[in-house]
Amino acid sequence: MTRIYSLDRTDSVALDTTAIMRLEVALGATRSREVMTQACCEIIEKMTQVEVLVGAQDYEAAVRYARGIASLSGEIGLVEFSKAARAAADCLRGSDPVAIAATTHRMARLGEASLDTLLHPEASEEI
Repeated sequence: MTRIYSLDRTDSVALDTTAIMRLEVALGATRSREVMTQACCEIIEKMTQVEVLVGAQDYEAAVRYARGIASLSGEIGLVEFSKAARAAADCLRGSDPVAIAATTHRMARLGEASLDTLLHPEASEEI
């Protein structure tokens, strides 16, 4: 008899408000918002590249993009997303397709939620 188990995903967004405040102090509110928006655009482009490269099984190149995502997201205070991107990069160095799929999908889920929270904080406060 086959058993089917349901797994609850409890990924949560974590923002390092100290990093965000540092940007605001250093650059001013308007410029820091521009920098964060630009970083988010770069992250989205890198996430797309990871997806394409994983599909093409070019894991070596995908590692570089995942590491770039980890670095950028860490700089703008997206703590959990940065950790997820580092975990994906670590798995991409191996040859386990299940681990690669799991970690890259987690990175994508956390990335979407984190970027949405960062760019639209007023919407996440209502939830």
